Amino acid sequence: TLRKLLEDIPNRVAAEAPSTSFHELVPALLTCLQSPIQTRRKEALACLNVFIFPMPGSLVANMDRYLGGLSALASDESAEIRQLVCQGIVSLLSQRAEYIK
Repeated sequence: TLRKLLEDIPNRVAAEAPSTSFHELVPALLTCLQSPIQTRRKEALACLNVFIFPMPGSLVANMDRYLGGLSALASDESAEIRQLVCQGIVSLLSQRAEYIK
């Protein structure tokens, strides 16, 4: 799956030139957070959470959308999605707290 690929090579993805298709992933994944399909929301959020540690420029540029997505999904009916929201917030706080302030 895409999530497994991103988990295996997150630093490589973040280091790719901004013109590569990897940098188009973040906006596409952010759009999937609004999907009516629970599995799509869950996988998109899991993939985005993988990007927190290498923090590619495409995530930095879309940080407001990511934080908005976390906020919107905080009350999702799925416990798995709410758990991923918590993981995303904790990861941001431990790695990049300046984005939460």
